[in-house]
Amino acid sequence: MNPKDSKKTSGVGDTEVSLTYLVVMEQQYIPALAIAGEVKIPTARNSAIGSKEFDYRIYGVASKRFGDVDLHFNLGYTFVGSPSGSSTKNPIDIELGADWFISPKIDLFAEITYVGSSIGNSSNEGDSQLGEGNFAPEVGGKEIVGSVGARYHFTDQFEIFGSFSYDNNNASLIRTGLSWKF
Repeated sequence: MNPKDSKKTSGVGDTEVSLTYLVVMEQQYIPALAIAGEVKIPTARNSAIGSKEFDYRIYGVASKRFGDVDLHFNLGYTFVGSPSGSSTKNPIDIELGADWFISPKIDLFAEITYVGSSIGNSSNEGDSQLGEGNFAPEVGGKEIVGSVGARYHFTDQFEIFGSFSYDNNNASLIRTGLSWKF
């Protein structure tokens, strides 16, 4: 993570666990619709990249396939854990994304995400300058994040992925993960 006007920060971040349930199967003129829940487990030891609090997110997903490309629209709401001495509020988020299936084993993805400010009761509510105001460095202002990545499917149920993200605060993030579908 390399935010503007701040020193370089690195380390292992928090862990996220998500569950998704398909509500409506995709049809010719109807997108697939799903609901999901996510828990952020505070595993980061560096307070610049983790709040040391649990966060809970609920969201809906609409997805439609066009040839080898899936387009996605997500709308979510996060219940932000408030670190001691900090004031937070619960933001909404909106994502637009695409997955391009270049082979049965490999796909590429890209996403643009808007996240509302989770800074509560601060004069810097629209900003996410680290260390200013009455909030922990990991609690952010409004963000727009672009991400690109790749996914490798070992089986229909198990995959690994890696991605690179960059946001409006000049912060970059490299993320890796595993997905297990059951």
